[in-house]
Amino acid sequence: VLLESNGGRNLQSIGMEGDIRLASEVDRVDVLPLLDHQTKHITG
Repeated sequence: VLLESNGGRNLQSIGMEGDIRLASEVDRVDVLPLLDHQTKHITG
């Protein structure tokens, strides 16, 4: 299923389809990004 997603197609187009399993595991981690409005840095 991931291969049919935009992210999967993007990884395939740059020859990194071997990283699809790792990408799917990373996507399962809950991260709430925060933007520091003064520095414009995003942290998670």
